Amino acid sequence: MVRHVKAPAKINLHLEVCGKLPNGYHAIKSIFQTVPLYDELDIELTETENSCRVICEKMDLPENNTISKAYRKFCEASGITQSIQVVLNKCIPSGAGLGGGSSDAASLLLALNEMFDYPLDFSQLEEVALTVGSDVPFFLKGGCALVTGQGEVIKPIPARDDLSFVLIYPDEHSSTSEAYALVDDYQDKYGNRASLDDLEGVYNKKVSEWTFYNSFTQPLFSKFPGIKKAFDDLKALDAEFVEVTGSGSTVFGVFSDSESAKAVYTKLCNDWQCRYCLLPSVL
Repeated sequence: MVRHVKAPAKINLHLEVCGKLPNGYHAIKSIFQTVPLYDELDIELTETENSCRVICEKMDLPENNTISKAYRKFCEASGITQSIQVVLNKCIPSGAGLGGGSSDAASLLLALNEMFDYPLDFSQLEEVALTVGSDVPFFLKGGCALVTGQGEVIKPIPARDDLSFVLIYPDEHSSTSEAYALVDDYQDKYGNRASLDDLEGVYNKKVSEWTFYNSFTQPLFSKFPGIKKAFDDLKALDAEFVEVTGSGSTVFGVFSDSESAKAVYTKLCNDWQCRYCLLPSVL
């Protein structure tokens, strides 16, 4: 039997880099929001033991990827030795700040736990997810959440169901390490301005009143003109809020009126690789 699951993308409505931690990683303060753009995974049990084969026609995955790592960590925690094959239909662009790899890993963990009759409770599953990647625990529930630490401290908040997004994927790629190197030079400019209560309050305001920002945006503009052009194009078409998600390179516009969002998408889709997304995100 093949188990089919969908793994949603996320955007960072706000992403504040709060400086380096003693371990060399960066602390963040963010709002994560899942959006209805999905990778799809077909998971099948195979006859051998301790093996995870991942097939992806749309891109060449490294042998050690988030799916294979999630499988190994799940087996270590649960004692399961059954092998699997995963066919990945990759629809979330890689390296676009949309969390596709982390979401794939979380969706696999949830599926495996169900397929093997729940050997791990949810808190154990969260612990396993964190060993795969700092963003992975968020995707176990998805929705909307305030996120701090390295991405592992998650406070779910009620998600809005009245937002529409237009996502643009510029043909430029900034690696996470490169983006953090760029943002370190801008750290003094931003400081640590927003409290978590502030972020939740802003989230529930009219979109036109949002004061969110992304610490990566200005540094990325200086090196990747395509990201800035995507940002400017959405602004020119009167998106109510525009930002970069994650460490780039996807740029998103937010609309409180779905018809306006559809009209902007139609205007942009001939010039950009882009996507229209309407909340709520329904799996």
